[in-house]
Amino acid sequence: MTLFFYRILILIFIPLAFLRLIFKSFSNKDLLCHWRERFGFCAPEGLKNKKLIWIHAVSVGETNAINPLVSKILKEHKDVNLLITHGTLTGRQTPLKSSTRIIRRYLPYDNSWMMKKFLSNYSPDIGLIVETEIWPNLFFESKKKKIPLFLINGRLSKKSLQKYLLIKRFTQQVLNCVETLYVQTLADKTNFLQLTNKNINVIGNTKFDFPVPRNINGASLSLRKAFGFSKKFVLLAASTRDGEEEEVLSFVKDLNLPNSLLIIVPRHPQRFDKIEDLIKKYSLNYARKSRDQKKLTTPSVILGDTMGEMYMYYNLADFVILGGSIKNYGSQNPIEALALDKPIAIGPSIYNFQSIIEEATQKGVFYRFEKLESLKPIIKKLITEKDDGSLKRQRKKFLNSNRGASDRLIKIINQYL
Repeated sequence: MTLFFYRILILIFIPLAFLRLIFKSFSNKDLLCHWRERFGFCAPEGLKNKKLIWIHAVSVGETNAINPLVSKILKEHKDVNLLITHGTLTGRQTPLKSSTRIIRRYLPYDNSWMMKKFLSNYSPDIGLIVETEIWPNLFFESKKKKIPLFLINGRLSKKSLQKYLLIKRFTQQVLNCVETLYVQTLADKTNFLQLTNKNINVIGNTKFDFPVPRNINGASLSLRKAFGFSKKFVLLAASTRDGEEEEVLSFVKDLNLPNSLLIIVPRHPQRFDKIEDLIKKYSLNYARKSRDQKKLTTPSVILGDTMGEMYMYYNLADFVILGGSIKNYGSQNPIEALALDKPIAIGPSIYNFQSIIEEATQKGVFYRFEKLESLKPIIKKLITEKDDGSLKRQRKKFLNSNRGASDRLIKIINQYL
């Protein structure tokens, strides 16, 4: 592929993408809020000609990943403003530290004219692209404007690598626009080295630095009281993907665990209604967190149909089954549950977080399973036998050994301000 053909494809893609956005807005009007930003029409609102750090965090996971870094920047640089861009509504709605020095926008579609206009409007001193958001026109235009661009918290699975290798020459040209790549693990570095000769440094994952929210104990207690499950054993199916909820429901029904509760939290909000219908199919007494807190009967299943409350759900859990790992979705991020010191079971599909999961499993931090049925003796043992504290110590040790990426990034940013 060449830049010329890519730009032709983008011109075809943009109208289709916007039509899709309009169609999806019929069920969620918020999707069309700020639609002009997606075409590069965004006012700098007093940020131009001020010291500005721009961070692109496409969705929820990437936004959570930068939260510790954002807090550190605001604390250490009182004269610096932050522009945070997103690609999804859920990313934009993900809470960040409250500050008048933060402005949030959608990143425009990757058209050269739109990107040029966007970068001219804001003129950032430095740009930080989170994880693997590789947009060619954005990268090329940043280089033209001599904006130092860095890939941070970078990760590249073998599955994604195979796709980029199909257009290796073009990918190499795009990555050459980046000053340095700061990646999570040695495996990520090895994969990126097949695509670029740029400097690549392993600095860890900023998600390990994310502080546990202070208010979750109160929120968890309120939910326990509202639904009357204070003394129940809580199984949490966290950030589940399509097809996984049915396997979890079938497993739990077959498990037939007395005095227990299942909480299911789907990864995507547009699937909440579908999962409610699925729970009805299994004839289980259920409640939706968003609307049924006045239910008189204690449910056996709670559908976690709220956004931004994942830490609260993890805090409620006695045992976590991590979504995205049961079917072939590559697993969701295990760090949040780990930070709350929860026993975590992860299925066979882990390519999104392979290095972290494999290292932690070797150190006895995670339970692994091929089929959910193999978790039956583990769950029953957790209920009947008291934990001697060894697993807790392993989890804490693993967490502490992986923290500090945000501090390392701050030192890099300081060189450009």
